[in-house]
Amino acid sequence: MNTEKKFGIFPNETDKIKHSIAGAVAGCVSSIVTCPLDVVKTRLQNQGKLDQNIPSYKGTGGIILLGISSILVFLSNLMILNDN
Repeated sequence: MNTEKKFGIFPNETDKIKHSIAGAVAGCVSSIVTCPLDVVKTRLQNQGKLDQNIPSYKGTGGIILLGISSILVFLSNLMILNDN
């Protein structure tokens, strides 16, 4: 009796590929979700260190708008460069 086959100790090639793809997708999703939140946290923590009288960022909404505008500028420049 082949116990390796019965209990599934060693995955076959398709299982290895499926697990690799699932791990890669999970890593990408977690990076996409956590990286912007980490940037927001860091900016809020450092906002009063440059000049005590003028805050660099005014809350989470301002940081999100700044991030969106930065992404739009990046994408527009990327589209212009791809057209040339």
